[in-house]
Amino acid sequence: MGESIVKKKLVPLLLAAAMLVGFSSCARIDVQGEIEKKPPAGESAKSTALTVMDDVVPQPMYEEGGVSYGFRTAGKYFERYNGSEFEKFYAVGVNIGSGKPNGFPGEMSISREEYLKWLEEIAAMNANSIRIYTVLSPDFYDAFYIYNRSHEKKLYLFQGCWLDETILAEHGDAYMTLDEAKRDIKDLIDIFHGNANIQPRTGHASGVYTRDISNYVAGWIMGIEPDADMVTATNENNPDKTSYDGEYLTCENVQPFETFWCELGDYALSYEDRSYRTQRMVSFTNWPSADVMSHPDEPLFEMEDKVSLNVEDLREGEKFKPGLFASYHIYSYYPNFMFEDEKYKNYVDKEGNINTYRAYLEDLIQYHTCPVLVAEFGLPVSRGITHRNPLTEFNQGGLTEVEQGEKLVDMFQDIRETGYAGALLFIWQDEWFKRTWNTMEYNNEERRPFWCDVQTCEQHFGLMEFVSVENGPTPVIDGRAEEWTDNELMLECENGAKVYAKTDSTYFYLMVKDENADFDGPGNQLYFDISPAHGGEVFQGMPLSRAADFILSINGKDETRILVHEFSDIYHYLFGEQDPFVSEAIAASEDKFVPIYLILDRAMYLPYSDKTIPVQRRETGLLRYGISDKESSSYDSLADFCYKGGVFEARIPWQLLGFRDPSRKEIQGDFAETGELGGVFIDEIAIGLVTPDGDQGSAAFTWNNWEYAETEERLRESYYIIRNYLAEETD
Repeated sequence: MGESIVKKKLVPLLLAAAMLVGFSSCARIDVQGEIEKKPPAGESAKSTALTVMDDVVPQPMYEEGGVSYGFRTAGKYFERYNGSEFEKFYAVGVNIGSGKPNGFPGEMSISREEYLKWLEEIAAMNANSIRIYTVLSPDFYDAFYIYNRSHEKKLYLFQGCWLDETILAEHGDAYMTLDEAKRDIKDLIDIFHGNANIQPRTGHASGVYTRDISNYVAGWIMGIEPDADMVTATNENNPDKTSYDGEYLTCENVQPFETFWCELGDYALSYEDRSYRTQRMVSFTNWPSADVMSHPDEPLFEMEDKVSLNVEDLREGEKFKPGLFASYHIYSYYPNFMFEDEKYKNYVDKEGNINTYRAYLEDLIQYHTCPVLVAEFGLPVSRGITHRNPLTEFNQGGLTEVEQGEKLVDMFQDIRETGYAGALLFIWQDEWFKRTWNTMEYNNEERRPFWCDVQTCEQHFGLMEFVSVENGPTPVIDGRAEEWTDNELMLECENGAKVYAKTDSTYFYLMVKDENADFDGPGNQLYFDISPAHGGEVFQGMPLSRAADFILSINGKDETRILVHEFSDIYHYLFGEQDPFVSEAIAASEDKFVPIYLILDRAMYLPYSDKTIPVQRRETGLLRYGISDKESSSYDSLADFCYKGGVFEARIPWQLLGFRDPSRKEIQGDFAETGELGGVFIDEIAIGLVTPDGDQGSAAFTWNNWEYAETEERLRESYYIIRNYLAEETD
């Protein structure tokens, strides 16, 4: 999650390879001229002068023995200096990623103008903190400076230091990333103090950094989620590195990976103290897979409960003033011990509900004496589901925007009430470049940022989404025909029925207009000839005018679904040997058109309970009836189709029609024949209509390729739910 490693591994090294990396009415920004957008590559950035508001007081710093700091740990909480004394500071906010549509995060394509707008919206949500994962462009730090020097209400930064995922994918040894991590830390400290000129490197931020934001950096959260393979390789390759005697952090008789932590943190403290006489709180990224407890019913023990790391194995030297804190990414649906562990799955909260998340939070906090920050937690609103918590339905995907907001509020409350030092949501903006273990082989990895895959959960954690607008207004799925035009008419049938089609970078849209149709029952189907290599020529005993790869079978509000021909069924190809249920379904199907599934978990053995859980799957081709009109009181962000009278409308995710990259019309190749996954490029598809009177014919349809997806930003309903909750919590 987050700028973090993929939560499920197909092979050990795949995990390491997957690592990444409306304005508030109170705005008081006075910039001489407009804030300029990031210049094209090769052009120098123009400086933007800021008129600092005289009555906006910077975050004060506490001076002690010639060292300054604004935040410190105190027992299990943080404290912030207010100019006269330290007061309790509960960190609440969001993580901000470095990607947006049409680019990978290393391209640093987010402008200062965009960052500043986001900071305004985050502050308006009643947050006080943000977190970033690595060195960002000067645009971010400029925007962060501008925001804080023009607002009384501050935002504070938890800064990350990334580890080189290329080295980790090859060697798995964290020590081999140490030199580059130290270089990034040095750069970041100079950036904090407005004193950096970073030369260009592929996939890294660069530029001149002149804004002194050091007063607003609350602390470090170094490193990445430490998976078992990385920790084990680091320990085995460095058996003599069990102690470190630094000026600020020390450790003795610990794991080599913890010694790596110690050396990294000590370097940061030492460099900033020597160079700027400043210190700040320090932590290291951790997660339940490497927590300090044992989880005997974890089915993936070798990956998710093999190692334990504890920041409290490090010791603070006398020269270190602000203090250490623990930092965990804690989600409700993974690892599986979150809902399989006996002490979690039987936990009942004060409302009388099973609450496995709170049970884990209570368990973890008791093992720490220092502050513990939940640095990531979140729930995605993707259509596709990747993991499911069967006891609470706090799932990785399949939630509406309202459900996302309400459940996140519940998690906020659990985190605060169980004694944590703060909670940072994952994440501010959707990230189209992301992949998820159960769909990553369905698409072209080099083209992910150029279209929106609603089947891939990692792309849809954001409180802010990017809405596709390249082909004009998005069709509203509400069973009304008014917004469809003759330009979108693709098929006129002899019985008077008409089929319309439209696309954007998120969906394939369809409307059937047939005054005589009864969409409440069976008998109406749309069929799609996508692949030139194969397809089924008969469906439910009726010959089709084209060999079809997919069928949209309309059968009322609860049984309307997309079916796939066996030769195009990638689920069966990838997981059929593990899931005999699907193979049996294909064998039993006369026409070889079967439901479309997503795998949620492979079959797993629970060692403590001595039982095996079969493959977990979900019929993702089953469509959801609802209205997609965001202005409607009946708005359903997961709505797939709607019909009223003789009008049927649907929006179909590109993945459900076998597309690897719709921006270039790339579909799945003939994997059933070749035994290999890969793409094939096509020029058009054909769509046909079947009614109770028979096949009404088909017609070709195509669209223009795109290299840039036009989008607009939109705050989800969850944003407003969380904003209202945080307003009450901070009153």
